[in-house]
Amino acid sequence: GEAPDYIIEEVWLNRVQEVVDYAIQDEMFVIVNLHHEDWHFPSYDNLDPAKAKLTKVWEQIAKRFEGYNEYLIFEGMNEPRKFGTNVEWTGGDDESRDVINQLNAAFVETVRKSGGNNSLRHLMIPGYAASSDKKVLDDLIVPKDDKIIVSIHAYTPYNFALNESGTSEFSSDNSNDTRDVENLFDSLEDRFISNNIPVIIGEYGARNKDNLNARVDWAEYYIKNASEKGIPCIWWDNGALTGGGENFGLLNRRLLKWEYPEIVEALMKGLKD
Repeated sequence: GEAPDYIIEEVWLNRVQEVVDYAIQDEMFVIVNLHHEDWHFPSYDNLDPAKAKLTKVWEQIAKRFEGYNEYLIFEGMNEPRKFGTNVEWTGGDDESRDVINQLNAAFVETVRKSGGNNSLRHLMIPGYAASSDKKVLDDLIVPKDDKIIVSIHAYTPYNFALNESGTSEFSSDNSNDTRDVENLFDSLEDRFISNNIPVIIGEYGARNKDNLNARVDWAEYYIKNASEKGIPCIWWDNGALTGGGENFGLLNRRLLKWEYPEIVEALMKGLKD
């Protein structure tokens, strides 16, 4: 809705709650976030209106779910970044990283004072674009709160996992292929895990390049490294199974079956190992 109250449509909020309930009834953890928003463009000029809107939106979400237990997690923003600029995907700049810290702080403060179980709820915060870039991690300010989780998105190595014109090859026996994965989790451990700050990889995956064997090898290796550091990971299953786009789909939602059970088995094997 319009300023200054930014009222969320009741029908929409009811539907979100319905889906949350489906998962929680099956004893699954759920993360509710704001996704594909661009009104929180992280600039100083936009800071005050973005903070006002963020606060109002999270006041409503927090109120609706105040009675839910720790199976529900809130994540303040998804990949906040300077859309359409030359720093959109390159770690941002000092201004954008500072603004995101301020918006994260406003999100945490809003939820914490909203009542019910929200004073104890786990909250996830991203850095600029949820990036694992060193300057992004170094500049991220984690509020002093013992239930904050850092949100990272990591399609690593980029040229294999995400870049359409990159390589379709990956071998866990090739150090040139595995180096980026190892460096990712080592850096997250050094910056956060070793300081008792938990991390969740909120998005990862390897797009389909007609390279099933390589994706299976990568999936097991990626999750094995994540599991060793105690970092949960969420595959970005966007439902895309065919066509020329970012085909990250694993679950065929129409037929209710795994399209690539080999990858699912590899993920579970990496977790157990």
